[in-house]
Amino acid sequence: MRRFPFSWGGRAAFFCLLVTAGAQSATAEVPVMFIVQERVEVTRDNDPNYLMDSHLAAALDEVGQVQPVVWSMSDPRWRAEVDAGKVPAELETYRPGSWNRAAPLVKADYVMVYTAVRGDGRLRIQADLYRFGNRRPVWSYGKPKGSRERPEVRVDGRIDTAQTESLMERLGGLGPDGEMMSVMVNGVPDWDSTADSVARTWVALLRESVFRRLPTRPRITPVEMTPDQRPADPPVVVATPAPNPLARIQTLIDEGKLDAALLAVMDAIDQDPFDPERRVLLAELLVRRGFHRQAAEAAERAIPLMRQPAPLYLVAARAYWRSGQPARARDMANMALAHGGDAATALIVLGDIAVIEGDFQRAIAQYSASLEQGPRPHAVVGRAVAFALAGNAEQCAADLARLLDADGSALRDIYATAIELADRRTDQLAAVTQNLLIDLRREGRNPASTARAAAVARSAEALSVLMERLPVPKIHEESHAARALAHKLLRQSGEEILDFAQRGDREAAAEAEMSLNEALRLLVTIRDNYRIERREAEIRPL
Repeated sequence: MRRFPFSWGGRAAFFCLLVTAGAQSATAEVPVMFIVQERVEVTRDNDPNYLMDSHLAAALDEVGQVQPVVWSMSDPRWRAEVDAGKVPAELETYRPGSWNRAAPLVKADYVMVYTAVRGDGRLRIQADLYRFGNRRPVWSYGKPKGSRERPEVRVDGRIDTAQTESLMERLGGLGPDGEMMSVMVNGVPDWDSTADSVARTWVALLRESVFRRLPTRPRITPVEMTPDQRPADPPVVVATPAPNPLARIQTLIDEGKLDAALLAVMDAIDQDPFDPERRVLLAELLVRRGFHRQAAEAAERAIPLMRQPAPLYLVAARAYWRSGQPARARDMANMALAHGGDAATALIVLGDIAVIEGDFQRAIAQYSASLEQGPRPHAVVGRAVAFALAGNAEQCAADLARLLDADGSALRDIYATAIELADRRTDQLAAVTQNLLIDLRREGRNPASTARAAAVARSAEALSVLMERLPVPKIHEESHAARALAHKLLRQSGEEILDFAQRGDREAAAEAEMSLNEALRLLVTIRDNYRIERREAEIRPL
């Protein structure tokens, strides 16, 4: 049997990923699950709710027994209904207690209503699954209110002992009262990993009970690849490598045929699985192609084959960061340092992680430490982003001014770095803004909400200023003009929310929501256009 370098079910699955990804999307025969996260009250200056709807939707998509639709403008299926004018304005975003009005708009067969609350470094979760139209849940997860028993799984109102025992075996992070669970990394809660664990557990339990008669239709969705970007012709499969396969692969890369190069390097690894150079090339190609999680896994598999593994640790670190696993990325960067790797590059990765985690002062320190070892555009632009988000416009402008002389591919790489960092913070800011609007409408004005609104307004202003001053390569001028407009709308939304928090003006709240929703709609189109621009120019750096 042939060995394949990473676990996508072999070359046929990978070919499907490149050429026919998305063809297995849900049809009318696939039940629709409407996902609703109910929020608990925000206290002081802290929002204990952890939004894990996207984690749950992704886990459901991996199995494909139902078509998940999240009640959020960030969900493309829900946004399509909104854009088509099928959703009343008051239901475009989450409204407490209104899911029974929103679910019919997507013809939901099932509705998952859950809570996910952070506290004392742990995540308390409860969930109920309803067949739409029925008041009694067909499946429940978590501890009933007022109970001191361990968590239970209920199916059709009855405790399912087997599934409850399975739950206790699967999850190792249950607290002493049975309510809480978390994944800890170096003593700090890793909320993303916790949410992934919860989502996978729910999907596994549902698959064994309520959904056991539903067929599986796993979705395979390419990273950063829209339908109109798919290759016109199938990639060339190099069945028999040339005497020097790496030379042939490099030729394919130089010609911009990255999909064919990926398949060729897979063939080359089959011929010599223990050649570290081939494994390194695979990881780098996957990064360049945008398959970041797979790139990180491929890099880790190559590490034991390397006499000097530090470069592979750095590849894995950046790939894990881009795939949304900052804790794992930090581990890889620290391992690179421990193995004598390029400290300046590792410090840049650690700076990138700190930006996404919101620790801007730590990010500035990491980028500055990298720059002490020599000029590096990535560190300069990363520090400029961190300065902007920390509210230091003067230092941000000074760093950006250092980049004005860049041209060609250097400028494109600088711009790509800034957008990658800023976009992730933009998504976080949008989610915080949506939750804040809900809380202000529900609770009215109070000092804690006003402080949160002021923080949102400052962050939105910083991102807008960054977009105004960022050097833009010619190839991205069109998409960037629209991006700058979207950030002006986010800035306007932040100012209007602050006005609402300070004066209680309901009209300001309505204006803030309109500005936010319009910005989010714009960003979806902008990002699609940006990916097309990058793909056409093949400018993703190795």
